[in-house]
Amino acid sequence: MGFRFRSMRSALGVFAAAAVALPAVLSAPPARAEVPFAQMAVEAETGRVLHAVNPDGLIHPASLVKIMTLYMVFEAIDAGRVSPHERIVVSPHAAGQSPSKLAIPAGKTIAVRDAILAVVTKSANDMAVALAGPNVSYETRFANAMTERAHALGM
Repeated sequence: MGFRFRSMRSALGVFAAAAVALPAVLSAPPARAEVPFAQMAVEAETGRVLHAVNPDGLIHPASLVKIMTLYMVFEAIDAGRVSPHERIVVSPHAAGQSPSKLAIPAGKTIAVRDAILAVVTKSANDMAVALAGPNVSYETRFANAMTERAHALGM
């Protein structure tokens, strides 16, 4: 049975509507204390913060951010920029993610398809970061592109 990106992408589209990709979540400075959770509600028309709990705390990427990451990867696959069989190198930054992870050591490789499956089935933070790029600066650019794409989708 083949890997069906079209159907997964369609399923992700439903969930992606709820995602708000915040580059700060993926690239927050390490000087902040880690907090167990964060919440924020923002009025869409004005940008006024209606509610915030730990808005600047260092937190792990939420599953909704992972959904948007997958959406971006599926678009890259559809456009032919990435192959599901292509191998990506797990960076030290990706390998250092916690708590949910696949635990592939830094410097080892994984097929894009397998990294996708790890994010989908295990919510693997390390594989989401590995899919975003080889280093933190690329990850930041990826997060910015994710935000732009989310806005283009009306989020």
